[in-house]
Amino acid sequence: MTAAGPDRAGAAPVSSPEWIAGLRAIPSPPAGVRALDLTGTGMDGEPVRVAICHERAWFLVCFLAPDCTGCEVVWDALAAGPVAIGGEELRPVVVIREDVSRGARVAELAANVTPVPVIRSDVAWSEYGVLGYPEIVVVDGSRSVVAARTTVFGWEDALVRLARELTTATAVEVVDGASGKAVD
Repeated sequence: MTAAGPDRAGAAPVSSPEWIAGLRAIPSPPAGVRALDLTGTGMDGEPVRVAICHERAWFLVCFLAPDCTGCEVVWDALAAGPVAIGGEELRPVVVIREDVSRGARVAELAANVTPVPVIRSDVAWSEYGVLGYPEIVVVDGSRSVVAARTTVFGWEDALVRLARELTTATAVEVVDGASGKAVD
């Protein structure tokens, strides 16, 4: 069990002809696109910190709202079970705004996606540069970087677009400036 919830085995990969390499081959995005741990308030009103950075895992950070039509497909997909892209399981985390007033609806949605952590955090929205919802950010926890992001227009469409973005990132070779050797 991690701060992001228990390991969820059995994730089904999304098929994509553009997928050319495993997620582990993704180089760091340009400087300044660093991931940060998520801090906020849990559904019980207590302070929460979800460790993402320096974790040997991939995270699917979902910025959602309880009353957004586009968000419903994400809430439903998270309730259905594990999520994977290219065979790599992603640990989901849901982040909602602090001022969301529909407490009963949020509690219902959070209960449906258990064990996925659901936190309230305006700070996370700001730190990740999220302007609207639903938005999904894929984070490579071991490198503490944002690897891909997309706005959701449909669940399968979002996963395919994330896979394409991750695939494009694999085509870039990252070289260590000091040694001149390729970095994976």
